[in-house]
Amino acid sequence: MKIIPTPVLRVLIVDDEPAMRNTYRQILLGSRNHAVNAAKSELRAKLFAAAPAPSVQAAEPTFELTNCGEALSAVEAVRLSLKEGRPYTCVFLDMRMPPGHDGAWAAEHIRALDKEIEIIVCSAFSDIEPAALALRAGPADKIFYLQKPFHPHEVLQAARSLGQKWHAWRRLRKVAFIDSLTGIPNQVWFKEKLEEEVERACAENDQLTLMSLDVDSFRRINDTLGHGAGDEMLRSIARLLKADAMLERDSPEDAAGTVARLAGDEFALLITGPQAELRATALAQRIKKSLLLPITVRNREILMTLCVGIASLSRDGKSAETLRRNAGLALNAAKKTGPGNVQAYQQEMNAAAVRRLTLEEQLRGAQERNEFYLVYQPQVDLDSGAVSGLEALLRWENSQLGKVPPLEFIGVAEQLGLMCDLGEWVLRTACAQASAWCRAGIFSGMIGVNVSCAQLIHMDFPVLVANVLKETGLNPMNLELEVTESLAMKDEIETDKAFAQLKALGVKLALDDFGTGYSSFSRLQYLPIDRVKIDQSFVSGIHERASDRAMLAAMIKMTQTLGLGVIAEGVENPHQLRRLRESGCAQAQGYLLSEPLKIPEVQALLVRAAEAVDSSRTSRIRSLVA
Repeated sequence: MKIIPTPVLRVLIVDDEPAMRNTYRQILLGSRNHAVNAAKSELRAKLFAAAPAPSVQAAEPTFELTNCGEALSAVEAVRLSLKEGRPYTCVFLDMRMPPGHDGAWAAEHIRALDKEIEIIVCSAFSDIEPAALALRAGPADKIFYLQKPFHPHEVLQAARSLGQKWHAWRRLRKVAFIDSLTGIPNQVWFKEKLEEEVERACAENDQLTLMSLDVDSFRRINDTLGHGAGDEMLRSIARLLKADAMLERDSPEDAAGTVARLAGDEFALLITGPQAELRATALAQRIKKSLLLPITVRNREILMTLCVGIASLSRDGKSAETLRRNAGLALNAAKKTGPGNVQAYQQEMNAAAVRRLTLEEQLRGAQERNEFYLVYQPQVDLDSGAVSGLEALLRWENSQLGKVPPLEFIGVAEQLGLMCDLGEWVLRTACAQASAWCRAGIFSGMIGVNVSCAQLIHMDFPVLVANVLKETGLNPMNLELEVTESLAMKDEIETDKAFAQLKALGVKLALDDFGTGYSSFSRLQYLPIDRVKIDQSFVSGIHERASDRAMLAAMIKMTQTLGLGVIAEGVENPHQLRRLRESGCAQAQGYLLSEPLKIPEVQALLVRAAEAVDSSRTSRIRSLVA
């Protein structure tokens, strides 16, 4: 016959009378098990003589007892059991224990330490109302009552059934709280654990630090090797984090490091005890060092890195929610600085997060509120000094945020999926304005409009351009669409298709930020573009460094060999302008020539340029900045 083992049931006995404590011991640890088993066997033989013996039988439970004679020592025993990781299943608690604290006080403080322990109240008197005790030491379904004098079987049955209930509940919690993939605690468990630790740390004035961790570029594992390989990688990282957390547990401070998988490739570590933040930083460095060795996944050795955000309870907030938010903000800051970075929370991060949230809120609806407007920066022909074109630039002014720099809001608008609608507004507005200037006879050059990735890959974008040109009456030859070099090199099939359709309309195409996107010469010579715009980073040092001048001259020569026009961006002083002319650059734009201007200022500039048509090149350029 197979015997199913049962776990050891740890029981705490709290009674001020030594005789009562001894009675409990005799009931739970005495020789009664042999008599009980013998009686069961005899009864079974009488009732089921012809029946075969059961093939499986559960063994009688084994009890491990701790005796306490007063409330204070009982509370300390529970505290010690939890620290050792060997909690009690139940406590038999006498109500009257003079002259110290009574059983109700002990029940309240035991429950504050251990929310799962089963409390069995033993009393010969109505010392306290059950409802009142439930309020202090609840929940009510974890408080039971034995009336003195009680039968030994009542004690034995209570200890056995409640202990087995306690173990069954822990097994269920383990299933619910353990991540099935990695075998470490999951988000549900960690959230509850964090709440408990924050409450404890605040009550005991203890230190508590939360580490949020995220695997860098994890998606490439799933995309290249498959989700099975990604799962293997997550299991390996979980084992590594758990091993490092165990090293932290063995630190001289004897404080715990708890690791959990929150979701996907996100993990969390909780550090408690003295100098928690300092030890968390050291632990983050230890994890980085552990990841210097490649992880083997399906016979491939792969190097991975983690970004870590660190936030502390004492310095960065007094609630679990605040701690999680601050650790997340620190993690985001670490990600922005590059893979494998560690960042501790700073108050400035919260201000940045609030601004980002406000930015997102205000961007939605900004177009309907007419908060966007265009400015135009002149492009100048360096041989004649004439205005050869205008680049339309988007600006945003909000009642709450004021004037928001394009570098701050353009990326957010793209992430929110607003750039297609916003880009259409820019295109239509710029084309209508350029058409009006052309009809007025003060402008005959090209109007440059920037095109985002979301617009270019949209299958209807060439159709939109054709419709806008028709609606505004602008000659296609007067429209130049500017696409960044990185975008042009990103998806050759889609971009080439869009470029071909746009060229068929007769519009001009320019490659913006040239030199920053690592174009290949073979790719560049087949792009149907009309000119390149050299990024300002290549212009800034040409008046000081010969190497910069040589690089710029080579870029200009290369593009001219391909039959492309060239314009330099970011011209800010006369020395740069002179070096550009010496290098053979035909056109330029920048704050030296003119900052981006609103419509009335552009019109005034165009009028000045028209009046200086018969002047020298130098005079015409000077007329722009008058």
